[in-house]
Amino acid sequence: MSSGRRFECANPEINTLLADFVKGRVSFGERQKVEAHLTVCRVCQSFVTRSHVLVELVGQGKRASNAACSRPDLLDLALFYVNNDVTEEERREIEAHVSDCKECQEELRFWLAVKDVASGRAQ
Repeated sequence: MSSGRRFECANPEINTLLADFVKGRVSFGERQKVEAHLTVCRVCQSFVTRSHVLVELVGQGKRASNAACSRPDLLDLALFYVNNDVTEEERREIEAHVSDCKECQEELRFWLAVKDVASGRAQ
């Protein structure tokens, strides 16, 4: 069943691991699983490549992901959000949460700025 994301892998386990994989926050076993999957899945290869451009600019993604947010699941969607790889429902939920959560406002602002730098739009 499709979630409506532009990024959509048929493997639900990999879908749940990709954001943490890109940020370097997976176990050794999870890393091996994702790396093996990347050898055969062009959809995930594309997402990881685009995301790595962002995290490379911020020291392998070690950023404010330790923020004291009541919804860390939404905070983890920040990479998907800045890549426009969220469903309309996820986008609305993230934006509603961010409007009230200072930690997530800062995190999202940071990732959007990094994306601008990566795409050459920043001054």
